[in-house]
Amino acid sequence: MYFNTKKRVEKGIALLDKYVPDWHYRINIKQIEMEYSDYCILGQLYGDYNKGAAKLGLGEWEAYQCGFLPLVQVKWDLGFLFPWSLTRLAKIWKELITQKRKEDNSYFKFLKSIDAFGGEVRNMR
Repeated sequence: MYFNTKKRVEKGIALLDKYVPDWHYRINIKQIEMEYSDYCILGQLYGDYNKGAAKLGLGEWEAYQCGFLPLVQVKWDLGFLFPWSLTRLAKIWKELITQKRKEDNSYFKFLKSIDAFGGEVRNMR
């Protein structure tokens, strides 16, 4: 489980579902950038990664286990993270959030109810 990125992200999704039920609507999938604390999953939900981790009571190991930190958090001497782990982690979050939204029929009803020109919400019947 520790090296299976998808299973770690699924654990993070379960945690967010428990504490922030509408979280997947509040994430801008196009802006997910795991290397930036304000564009990662917790950053988008709580303002930055550290605030989100603190709010959920996560240390680095727990955050890693829930897919909020990349596979390799250890920095090189030059200060870089391994970019492939960040990219893979972001890709899996994007895929699973998209899947979760598709499974949630109310999300699509909401999207269909928005007037694209005026931004007003129409009757959802």
